[in-house]
Amino acid sequence: MSAAGDSVLVLEGDEASRRELELLLEGAGYEISSPDTCEAGLRAARGKVADVLLLDEQFSGRKCSDLLAEFKGASATADIRVILLSSGDAGCRSRCLWPSSLRFSSQ
Repeated sequence: MSAAGDSVLVLEGDEASRRELELLLEGAGYEISSPDTCEAGLRAARGKVADVLLLDEQFSGRKCSDLLAEFKGASATADIRVILLSSGDAGCRSRCLWPSSLRFSSQ
């Protein structure tokens, strides 16, 4: 499967993990944007639509459910596919997705 032209927005709070993701995805041919703050991530998403968002459960001190709601609630970013990155257990993942899944079940 070719990744040529596909872009990934990486919102990962841990610098080492972010760098590993960058190297892995760049090596697979993806265009990567990986800002280190929520504000920069939101600006990047609004300015250049990514194909996929990799979202850390606690990126830059914000809850993933709040960030996910913000992304899915804005017309410029609503269609971006999201992959949640979590080192927590299933309960943690459920808390991240629960509020957003109710509002955006069609996405």
